[in-house]
Amino acid sequence: MTEAPLIEIHDATIYRGDTRVFENLSVSIGQHEQVAILGPNGSGKTTLLKVINRELYPLRRDNSWVRILGRDRWNVWELRSHIGIVSHELQMRYRSDTTGFEVVLSGYLSSVGIHGALASKLSAAQK
Repeated sequence: MTEAPLIEIHDATIYRGDTRVFENLSVSIGQHEQVAILGPNGSGKTTLLKVINRELYPLRRDNSWVRILGRDRWNVWELRSHIGIVSHELQMRYRSDTTGFEVVLSGYLSSVGIHGALASKLSAAQK
């Protein structure tokens, strides 16, 4: 049995406002692949991530789909418990002295940063 691709986008046309960012976009990223999304400002990197994270949707057409882990329909909160995206926008919300471990843990806890008693326990454990 073959694993479904982590991300599969087929023939998607995507707009942000009145601007068409992608037309007939097709991309497949397998599970366990390491991928970097690179390009100049305005090339669609953030738009692609927003489509994957279900913040934007492509135009609805019969021969077009976006599948994450083999599924084309998700409760967004369930989806976001399976994938993590750290954007520049999100990164700017963290203090500059935040460790990588704290960022990962805050993602696991669905928070921005580690607060209160948990932060104190982490500090004590790190010493």
